[in-house]
Amino acid sequence: MTDEQGTVLERCRKLLAHAESAKAMGSTEEAETFAAKGSELLLRHKLEMSDVEMEAELSADVLVDDYFDVAKASELREGGGRRVKWLETILSSLCKTHFCEFLVIPGSKMYRIIGHESDRAIVVYMFTMLARSADQLGHLYYFAARKAAIKNGTALPANPKKAFLLGFAAAIYRRLKDQRTSIEKKGGQFALVRFAMAQQAVTTYMGTVKHGKAPSPSGSVKDIGGYEAGKKAGMAQSLHQGLKDAGPVKGTLGKGTQLLGGGK
Repeated sequence: MTDEQGTVLERCRKLLAHAESAKAMGSTEEAETFAAKGSELLLRHKLEMSDVEMEAELSADVLVDDYFDVAKASELREGGGRRVKWLETILSSLCKTHFCEFLVIPGSKMYRIIGHESDRAIVVYMFTMLARSADQLGHLYYFAARKAAIKNGTALPANPKKAFLLGFAAAIYRRLKDQRTSIEKKGGQFALVRFAMAQQAVTTYMGTVKHGKAPSPSGSVKDIGGYEAGKKAGMAQSLHQGLKDAGPVKGTLGKGTQLLGGGK
């Protein structure tokens, strides 16, 4: 990672720390403002460099292909080795909007994230924050739904927390996609070319990796109310609040492990 990339990431961390403090104080408007600045900084950095600076940065920013345990990052303790749709949806959206790809390790919650070191770090940081935040909000929704069911004398909806988390992940996916699209539209053809440059090494590398196509994990929703509540929370979530240093999980699986491309 170059000094310039380190400076950009440090500036982002400071903005995100400010956003977290504002959130703790109850100032959601201020937190969202600083979070938006952090989000814009991450993508605009690639647009503001000269062609020479861009090529130098891409050459210096090593391509990383390493394992990432989403269960450990999210502190999820249930579900065994099965893939979890809401976690994978968040991971997929982050990879797609931050110039990375991921591969599924069947029968586990372990993935391989491929991307330039700085881009991959952003994906790992943001996933950790969003997944932990979502899980906490999901717990709160479950207890609220349970309390409401007892009060009204009705049955508790089927899997309310799961429905909430699927709705949350769907909203984050849409927000990240719209955010990237908005910046591309403002930057015009230049932005499209520059972002393609940022993605090229990853695309080329993926062409050398043998892998199948992984079907999306199961994610049926029986509690529509929970799903909509999760979407509402996802739309309100600061995409960059609470970002923490969370390094990659070093791979210990053998080279013969089957790999599958992400489903979403």
